[in-house]
Amino acid sequence: KSFSNFSWREVGIGETGSYCLVYFYFRFSRSRIFNSLTSFLIIILIVMLSYQHYVEYFSTIFLGFGLFFAFVLFILFYHGVFYKVDVRVTKPPFTKDVFVVYKFTQNYASSRYLLTEAQTLAPQLDSFSIYHEDFYQTRKQVGSSVGVVISEKMEETLYRKLIHAGFKVAVFPNIDYAVVSSFPLKNQYSLAVAVYRIYPRLKQYIKANRLCAHPIMELYTKDTVFFIAPLSKQFDFYAEEALPVYEGSSSEPEDEAIVDEYECSKCHYHQNALIKQCCCDPMLHSSSCDRRKRAL
Repeated sequence: KSFSNFSWREVGIGETGSYCLVYFYFRFSRSRIFNSLTSFLIIILIVMLSYQHYVEYFSTIFLGFGLFFAFVLFILFYHGVFYKVDVRVTKPPFTKDVFVVYKFTQNYASSRYLLTEAQTLAPQLDSFSIYHEDFYQTRKQVGSSVGVVISEKMEETLYRKLIHAGFKVAVFPNIDYAVVSSFPLKNQYSLAVAVYRIYPRLKQYIKANRLCAHPIMELYTKDTVFFIAPLSKQFDFYAEEALPVYEGSSSEPEDEAIVDEYECSKCHYHQNALIKQCCCDPMLHSSSCDRRKRAL
């Protein structure tokens, strides 16, 4: 509205340039930082090239684009695009049993909102996300546990607030080794970069070395996000809701065969899901994996 009485032709811009300038002005006023800078530079370019002697503005245009690309490189570097990803087998960042409170969801998209809720209720505590089942193939059907790590010095009022909000208590056991990778955590954009860069390398490392490493846990500290895939006691990192629970077969003899067939089909389905996720050598299979297969 502030430009309603302004004539674009007075600046020497044609009708097409006027429409472009108006479009990019609104883009500049509503979009995020990258679109804003791009729109601003394109506005400058349109204005400069609309003059008869645009050659004298070439150095200004060149300098503007140079500064723009330098700023883009700085943003990419700041968010970890050029960070060297290191995946290796080592001790996880926690050295003893960890008490946590969590919520479970079967919808992967809902885990983001649960993580925001947990971090809002307890911003001073480390938070985590654990993705169960076949995370790499059917992301929308993945079950995930999201919550915060309980510290020894946490106030009782905060604990009661988390429990009242629907969080459950669980214990993650101390393990000697896990497949671990880390990434600097600046904001939600750096976390997106971390997920995009680390998960393929983590999956490739586990398959290449034929390791039984699952489930995948993301531990968010103040300035670092750790990606952890346990190599032992894996069964203890699954939420109770993520494990298959089968009802007992019917006591009536005529329905027993039908129930057994249905239960076997479910066992076979979950067994295949476990095999897809856990690329284990028979000689390297942990007791946790064997126990889970027996349970299934």
